[in-house]
Amino acid sequence: MKLIREIHEQVNLINEVLIYLEQSVLLENQDFILDEMTSERYLKLKYTSQIHINCTITLTPYGTQVDVDRAIEIYYVGMEYINNNKIEYKAFFQTLLTSKIKVEYCGSNYTKIYFYNDIGNCIRTLKYVTGFYLRIGCKTKEYHPIY
Repeated sequence: MKLIREIHEQVNLINEVLIYLEQSVLLENQDFILDEMTSERYLKLKYTSQIHINCTITLTPYGTQVDVDRAIEIYYVGMEYINNNKIEYKAFFQTLLTSKIKVEYCGSNYTKIYFYNDIGNCIRTLKYVTGFYLRIGCKTKEYHPIY
């Protein structure tokens, strides 16, 4: 598949993380499924599993969008950020792929995602709010690391 330069650069950075984790590169990795809308200017990959967190990675000439669980666009960065913060960009993907993840749900409008390292310390959180919510009757679900 021929990809435009901006998408190819994003794929290469994610591939660096996958290679470090001793996994197949993104476009050869059986764990990630290409979306039917994928083209040279739009690359969308889905990861689905029963024991791991589901996520979607969308790469465009304008940047990267990651949907995690039911949180749409929980991580979005533009090309300027990617070009100026390659280490942080790769660190996000390493965290996503190697962390134990706990998701807290409060109704249908609140989702908070906690990423834990090997020793159980929370190393990052992401929050997704779509409207008014009450933090009562919340539920949590935990997922094993993808790699």
